Amino acid sequence: MRVVKSMATKKQIDANRKNALKSTGPQTELGKKISCRNSTRHGFYATGVVLPDEDRSEFIRFARRLFPAYSPCGVLEEEQVRTIIEARWQLRRADVVDSELFQIYQFYKGEQRGVGTAFAQDAAQANAFSKLTRYQSFLIRKLQNAEKELARLKLIWPMSQPTQEPEAARQNSEVSATQIQLETAGQNSPAARVLKWLKR
Repeated sequence: MRVVKSMATKKQIDANRKNALKSTGPQTELGKKISCRNSTRHGFYATGVVLPDEDRSEFIRFARRLFPAYSPCGVLEEEQVRTIIEARWQLRRADVVDSELFQIYQFYKGEQRGVGTAFAQDAAQANAFSKLTRYQSFLIRKLQNAEKELARLKLIWPMSQPTQEPEAARQNSEVSATQIQLETAGQNSPAARVLKWLKR
């Protein structure tokens, strides 16, 4: 018969609680930002789209260039455009990873051998290229689904706006690249809501 002992005594539990009060985690904003990324390896499934080593202002410029091309009307279309922007940004990151993998694996026994050697070496080791290809396929499907849903929403949008002519309403909601300025962040326009999202 097995005797089950208590995991900790009352004295140990009290000591653990006392020590836990001393361990409060990072105190500064920088420390908190760093610690929230402790488990990030490659960033492919990160909840934040822009990783710490990526240029946030470049992402904002990228999003500002894409946003007018889709000209969303309403919150549902804006959500699809956000998904499209994020997926396209992540596809760019995957392309960088692809290039870096070839740079890493193209050397064999100290000599640069090229793309075939890179692929063969990776296949014999970590198989990162096939993992990257699966991730890229996932992003392409995500992008295609968001674009398809956006197109569907744009088709039903005129039906949900009976008081305005559909073409006039669409023109009123379009946002040119020059209209997306930080000054508009206080207004409740689609551009202002996307700018708010970009700043998070």
